Amino acid sequence: MESDVLWYLTLWGGIVGVVGVMVAGLAGVLFARDIPRRGLMVTFGLMLAGLLVWLGGGYILDGKGLAWRSWVNTACLVGGVLLFLVFMGLTISCIHRWKRHPALEAAVGLCALFIVLMLLMWGSLVIVFSYAPERELVWQGRMVVEEDHSFLDPIYDYYDSHGLFVKEKEPFYTARAESARLGMEYET
Repeated sequence: MESDVLWYLTLWGGIVGVVGVMVAGLAGVLFARDIPRRGLMVTFGLMLAGLLVWLGGGYILDGKGLAWRSWVNTACLVGGVLLFLVFMGLTISCIHRWKRHPALEAAVGLCALFIVLMLLMWGSLVIVFSYAPERELVWQGRMVVEEDHSFLDPIYDYYDSHGLFVKEKEPFYTARAESARLGMEYET
């Protein structure tokens, strides 16, 4: 019973916490008149720009049959989480300076607590399991990205490379055993 309550609070508390911190941060941007306000604006702008490039670029790439490479997705995810933590800290700092709203300060602090719990529980798992080690190799004269999706059994997907950031969306070959991997030479 207690684990169900903890699970519920961590999941929904984290989601409500993210929304609460974003609303409080936007209130800080609109109403604060000091240094944390500028930091909030810059951090919020960076978060929106990063989200636009990551998701908007992914949408455009998807229409062309391409996708971000694994390391780009991981970097965007980690960068977004770090920017949000900075935003959360600046929001708490900004609200703490108001001193007229102790209830708002307590609510934002509670939201921040739920966010940190959610990030510790879910964020680390998402980052660990969403990362797929990759190598760029040459096979039959073309650049290929090999992604290692192995956990207990070896699974290697091979995509045509379109540069440092982009690969084909669908793999052209999947190896389900070490012996089935393509005979590629590392790029020198």
